[in-house]
Amino acid sequence: MHDYFHENLGAPSNRTVLAIRHRWLSIQKAVNKFSGFFSTVERLNESGKTEQNRIDDAAKMYEDTEPWTFGHCWNVLRYEPKWNDKMLEINTVGTATRVNQRVAVNSVDDPVEGGNIDNTARPEGRDSAKKRKARPCADTSASSAAIEVLSAMNARGQLKDDKEDT
Repeated sequence: MHDYFHENLGAPSNRTVLAIRHRWLSIQKAVNKFSGFFSTVERLNESGKTEQNRIDDAAKMYEDTEPWTFGHCWNVLRYEPKWNDKMLEINTVGTATRVNQRVAVNSVDDPVEGGNIDNTARPEGRDSAKKRKARPCADTSASSAAIEVLSAMNARGQLKDDKEDT
């Protein structure tokens, strides 16, 4: 990080590795906290609010605890996978998706000045992988038998309704 800082600064600096590390930790802590507030405001999904209004609301929530001085850093980091907490929207079929599933950012929709966006979602975590492996695979023959029984029950109900109508 120290080398990257000096390569991209464009001017001479006498900051030590420890000074740069401390500054990055301060930025990271503040951006994490602000991202949490911003996610909370986005989940409220208040109608008529623009994105700038939501950012302002998150800044007000943050400033209730301490001054928000890293807005410029958040604007650069907000599209990085670590801080990308965009929720999946309900698709056109009408089925909802998992709330905590992450999405890759499309660089055409959300351009970032002077930065490249990694268009990949975060990898699956250890705990969720264990849960997925622990779930027994659905027995397709048992589920298809259940569907057949339900279909037969539905057909009998339709016949009964038709008889009652006549």
